[in-house]
Amino acid sequence: MGIGYAAIAIKAGFTPLQTISMSFLVYAGAGQIIAASMALTGATAIAIILTNFVVNLRYFVMSTCVLNKIEDSNLPLNIFAAHVTVDESFAMFSLSGDSSIWTYLGISVTSWLSWILGAAIGVVTLNLLPVIVTN
Repeated sequence: MGIGYAAIAIKAGFTPLQTISMSFLVYAGAGQIIAASMALTGATAIAIILTNFVVNLRYFVMSTCVLNKIEDSNLPLNIFAAHVTVDESFAMFSLSGDSSIWTYLGISVTSWLSWILGAAIGVVTLNLLPVIVTN
């Protein structure tokens, strides 16, 4: 999915750095794809922001559930854990019997880095392919 996001983002006019940075800083797969698709169609920034707010509101609920389950953590780790919360890491951690912040971060950071790597692979691949294939 990260590769697909990169293809849409590059086609929407994002630079390779912007494309990968969005994966690093935003990390909301559906939200990133929506933002790139909306930018491609010429949507306003406020429309993109409001749409993403609604689509990603579920992460507030997921982060709250995860942080309520975690024992022995601190504010910086909680903030980072909330940043890397996505559907997959939430589901895996919710079904596990563990309540360690380190277990959760292990699951989440693996997923996060995979998404960033996917976006980077997409950017590199799109630069190697002929224009006729990427358009």
